[in-house]
This record gives sequence, C-alpha cells and structure tokens, in this order.
Amino acid sequence: MAPKGHAAKAAEADTQQLKTKLETEPLSKSLTGTVIADETSFNIEEEIKSLGGLEVLVPGKLEPTLIRQHLDEALLKAFNCSCNVHLSTSYAYQALALYCGKDSVALRGFGKFFWKRALEEQMTFKDMAAFVSGRGGSLMLRDIKAPPQSFHDPERGDALTVAEFDLALGKVAYEKDLNLHKAAEMSGDAGAQNFVENRLLKGAVLALQRCARYVTQIRRVGKGTGEYQMDHHMLMGVDVGELTVGQVLDPMTERMSVHMQPPTKRARTAADGIVGLLSSEG
Repeated sequence: MAPKGHAAKAAEADTQQLKTKLETEPLSKSLTGTVIADETSFNIEEEIKSLGGLEVLVPGKLEPTLIRQHLDEALLKAFNCSCNVHLSTSYAYQALALYCGKDSVALRGFGKFFWKRALEEQMTFKDMAAFVSGRGGSLMLRDIKAPPQSFHDPERGDALTVAEFDLALGKVAYEKDLNLHKAAEMSGDAGAQNFVENRLLKGAVLALQRCARYVTQIRRVGKGTGEYQMDHHMLMGVDVGELTVGQVLDPMTERMSVHMQPPTKRARTAADGIVGLLSSEG
C-alpha cells in the first residue's frame, strides 16, 4: 500500500506542476509537447495528452480560474502597476477639477475638462480590469495617496499651473503603459500587446498632444484676458486648438464658393448677409 500511495502522490505532484506551468508560463516559453504525426494530420487526443490531459486543462474541482493560460506573473504584476497608476491619475484629475471649481479660482472650463479626464482614466482602469479578468488574472488594489490640493501660482497663473500638471500626469501614465507593453512583449503575449497598443498607447498619445497644445497656448496668451478666454471656450464646449476636419473645411468651402460667384451675385450675397444681421439685431 505504501508504494502505491507514494506513486499516487508523485502523479498528483506532476499534474499540479504541469497545471502551474501552463497557467503562468509565457507564450515565448510555451510547452513544446506538441505531437503531430506529419504535416497534414492533427491528433487532438494526443495534443491534449501532451499538455497534461483533461485533468490539467480543465480541472474537475473548483479552482480560482478555469481560463487562465499563458499569463505569467511578471505580466500580471505590470498590469497591476499600470491599473493603480490610472486610478491615481483619475484621483489627481478630480483634485484638479475641485481646485478649478473654487470661487477664488473660477476656472469652470478647466474644471469641466478635468472631470472629463478623471472619467476617462476610470474607464481605462475598467477596461484593463476586464481584460485581466478575462484572461483569468486578478488585480490587487493598493492604497492611493492624496494628490496635491492647491495649484496656485501668482506669477504664472492658475491656468498654466494646472495645464502643466496635467501634461506631467499624462507623461507618467504613458511611461507606465510603455513598461506594460514591454512586459507583454517579453512574455510573448500577443493579446496583451494588442490591448495595450490600441486601448492605451494610442489614446495616451492624443491626450499628450492636446495637453501640450493647451500649455503652449496659455503661455502665449498669458494671464488675464487670454486665460479667461481659453477657460470660456472650454466651458462652452469648444476644444481649444482641436478643430475637427469639418470645422476647418466648412468655412473654407463657404468662402471659396462665395469668391467663385459672379460679382453681382457676390454683392447680393453680401447685402443679404448685412440685412439679416440688422434684422436680427432689431
């Protein structure tokens, strides 16, 4: 009975080792037990056996996850780090929005923009959590430190201070996403690489471009009236410096169509515009 029990324990240990290897081993170091008789045939039963059998691929007893495959611990750790960065970034944007909403600051347009940015970061975290959960992994939430509460700078102005802080936040998040992409690349996980590239990096680049334009424009107009005008446009929903193709082409097309008209019709069009303006004022 003793030798038989020892053999059973050894078999169970081998099965557990194969299961752990299948769950955590990166694709770049995948199991090499593929059994193919020739180039055209594929024996599914032998393939299942080469990966440890049904007991390993589909455990009978209740396990923490049944779908985890080739999700190594280094990649999961990188996902955890990036998720907590995006949560912290969202918390920081909420602090920026609250500061801009103070009556002594009165940058309601910037506050509206930062509330939107906070929501974007929360949605990014949700998408990352859904991806990790779909791969059989689990996220470990960490403590989030409180961000700065005041961004007042009497020399440069509050608008420039919050805009530069926004740009710095975006660069930090982008750097962490790049580290996540490197971890996915080292793991050989094509699904994780595709997710990071299309869901994280592309949006981060566009956000950085927008933040950089805001900083440049605020530096150009300075404090006072220019700062107020930018905040007003942002409050009204006009994305400063981010005109769409339609917003650019439509006025150009309208001007070109007017100049291509005959002189008499062009004058009549201008006169109609003046009459319409006077009637609206009256």
